[in-house]
Amino acid sequence: MILGGLALQLYFVIIQPSFFSDAPFVPADASAVDKIVSYIPLEKGKKFYDLGCGDARILLAAYKREPEMEYIGVEKNLYPYWRARFKLWRMGNPKNIKILKTNIFDLDYSDANFIYLYLFPKALEKLSLKFQKELAPGSQVFSVSFKFPDRQPIDEIDFEAVHGWDIIKKMYIYKF
Repeated sequence: MILGGLALQLYFVIIQPSFFSDAPFVPADASAVDKIVSYIPLEKGKKFYDLGCGDARILLAAYKREPEMEYIGVEKNLYPYWRARFKLWRMGNPKNIKILKTNIFDLDYSDANFIYLYLFPKALEKLSLKFQKELAPGSQVFSVSFKFPDRQPIDEIDFEAVHGWDIIKKMYIYKF
């Protein structure tokens, strides 16, 4: 009885809040992760942000592909944040990867070369103006499943469902 009550409290404090945010924790399938990262032109000396990074699977896959970049994951929800920190610890805490526990709207992205996100349209609407003001010319944003309401993507990548029900169907690429 006590354990059940504790589990319920943990659910409402740690896990459940992520489902009602601008970036709920929805892990991508491993095959989708590889395909997503393959379209991001990772390059030594550049900076990559993953907004709403969840358990950091995209961030860490990008790091494995190009370990000589700077990587920043941003996650405000406690459960996925700690999963990401644990994964980072298991990799030996590489110095060029940071996981920040903060709100994605509170950071300055003027130093970003690449931004990956999987956010609901309402969040994209809020970020659009922020990105227009802050991002350096040529910065690229990779948005999975949802488009910015006021911008045209420079490319759209279709993802074939691996298991027939994968939720990631498209990735939209934007240049600011």
